[in-house]
Amino acid sequence: MGVPSFFAWVCSMCKDYTKYLPKNIQEDDLREQNHCGRDFDTFFIDFNGIVHNCSHPAHDVAPVSEAELFDRIFAQLDHYINYVRPRKLVYIAVDGVCPFAKIVQQRKRRYISARGNSGTSFDSNCITPGTPFMERLSVALHAYVTNRMDTNLYWSSLSVILSNPNVPGEGEHKIFDFLRKESKNTDFANLKHCVYGMDADLIMLTLASNLPFVYIIREEMEFTKPNIICDVCHLNHRTNQHGKPVNLILCDPNVLSTWLITECAKTCEMKMEDISRVELINDFVLITFLVGNDFLPKIPSLKVQSGGMEIILKYYWPLFKEGKRLTNGININLHLLKEMFAKITTEESELLKMVVRTTKKSQEVKQYDAGLYFDSADTIMIHTQGYHTRYYDTHFGKANNTENFYKQIVGEYIEGLFWVFQYYTVGVPSWRWFYPEHYAPFAEDIYKYIDLNQEGLFEPDEPILPMEQLISVLPPQSFNNIPSTLASLVVSKQSPILNYFNTTFRTDINGEAKLFKGVPQLDFIDLSKIEELVAERMAELKGREMRRNSRYGENLLYFTTEGEYSEIMPLFLDIQVKNFETIQKVNEKIESNPETILNEKEIGCLELTTNQRKILLGKLLPVVDTQFFVSPKLEYLLPERGFLKKMMDKHVVNAYFRLLD
Repeated sequence: MGVPSFFAWVCSMCKDYTKYLPKNIQEDDLREQNHCGRDFDTFFIDFNGIVHNCSHPAHDVAPVSEAELFDRIFAQLDHYINYVRPRKLVYIAVDGVCPFAKIVQQRKRRYISARGNSGTSFDSNCITPGTPFMERLSVALHAYVTNRMDTNLYWSSLSVILSNPNVPGEGEHKIFDFLRKESKNTDFANLKHCVYGMDADLIMLTLASNLPFVYIIREEMEFTKPNIICDVCHLNHRTNQHGKPVNLILCDPNVLSTWLITECAKTCEMKMEDISRVELINDFVLITFLVGNDFLPKIPSLKVQSGGMEIILKYYWPLFKEGKRLTNGININLHLLKEMFAKITTEESELLKMVVRTTKKSQEVKQYDAGLYFDSADTIMIHTQGYHTRYYDTHFGKANNTENFYKQIVGEYIEGLFWVFQYYTVGVPSWRWFYPEHYAPFAEDIYKYIDLNQEGLFEPDEPILPMEQLISVLPPQSFNNIPSTLASLVVSKQSPILNYFNTTFRTDINGEAKLFKGVPQLDFIDLSKIEELVAERMAELKGREMRRNSRYGENLLYFTTEGEYSEIMPLFLDIQVKNFETIQKVNEKIESNPETILNEKEIGCLELTTNQRKILLGKLLPVVDTQFFVSPKLEYLLPERGFLKKMMDKHVVNAYFRLLD
């Protein structure tokens, strides 16, 4: 999701950051020049954004079946790839298990979503790693890639990497982990990259990567007055826009970084050549996290919509001119952060009044259901005297209003800033860290109670399991996405975690303009309890459920180049020699009865030996079911209603697969 309203702020400050792309493109040879105005070598796709857009589109009726949804998803993939036309690589990143700090936020969003899904046919909460829906989508996505490589001359010239939901990490962060790693290769460093995604945090990721040629392609954000309703689908857009494609725009990070350096030079009265681009951008990335991010609640006085970015930059520029920097590598200069917050503190009361004045509450907020919502802003009255005490009394309880408490909450928040900054610059610092409060401290208290000796050190750990994430984020209304043995356990009256699945929670509107921006009053998850319960029932999970619960999947590389083909082909011939009898029996079994269900033992005995590693043949593909099998002839068979079904008449001749290191 990223920083609320940040994309709009960037576009308003840096006018040339975005470029509109043509709506109507020619269906010409995909090997010809693209429609973006510049060539790209690679195209990275944050896949989950496409799934969400297709499952509940803004300008069209929702799909009526899963098959129609998949068709729309793959049509969108075709559309974006047709636009960008990369010359070397397509990388499709599906969200895997994410860091627990994000899981805390996902839990809130999915509980709110469950209330909004009442009466709808599609539960968007199924778009979560480990669900049967994502398993089926992964198989279909593999089928899509192999079909395109087999039938399309342009695709056959590409390498394709598919990072499935069994590979941990948010889609956009998988992409930039890959870019950071590959940028050390001199051949890769000079390539031109394009990334598709709608999240505003792609702006920070492209800047923080410090790669010169990483562009963003995305749909234009359209803002329509809430009283305008389409006559066809009854959604919030004009009827004459129904079914029409949304404008695509191309975002150029080089333009943004140049604007930033120009602003710095002008404000600080410095020469542009004397400004370190890397130092300035790293500081700017950290500053954006002070006005919002997906992992920490926002500081009450610093909102983009009420001038939060301008205030921070106003006090940052003089410090930069003096040679002071907020960041040093992955570290934060807490002395300088304190100095900057000292300045912000002098204006905090006025800033809070500005927040109240600039928040135009929607009709739904003015007429909220008191059984589901409350507004703490009515009690705190943040623009009047005594707001500071009322804020902490309301959100944390009167007993916590002590100096030690302020030190604790500020310490937790600063630790969160370290975590977020490292997450965007070098990767996940800790999979299990999270901020354990619903609300942030004031800027004044950060200034007063910051521990200048605090360090951003995190213990290395591992991602949690997909089933643990599902239990952590899904409300009871969506428990059909969890194996029954786990779902029955967590909601039983004797369950030690029953309090986590409260469906009668209320949401604090917290002075916001829209209900969805409120703060659900949900208990924080004790991860150790979830892990213990899942471990107790692990043996009861079935084969398919066990596969969906895999902690570490594999990125799959698809290629058709002659050189790689000639290297891989002897290995497949070797498989046929070593496993001739087994393969013959398996093929005879399939040929005699196309609906044969192959068991795991029959699949698992087939091996490929390469680079002194033994790889199960099944592991060369996204095996999401013991009934999913690929023969050494590369004839693709998919499960349908418990049986095997041939995916296509013509098998892929040259599309072989290898594991990425």
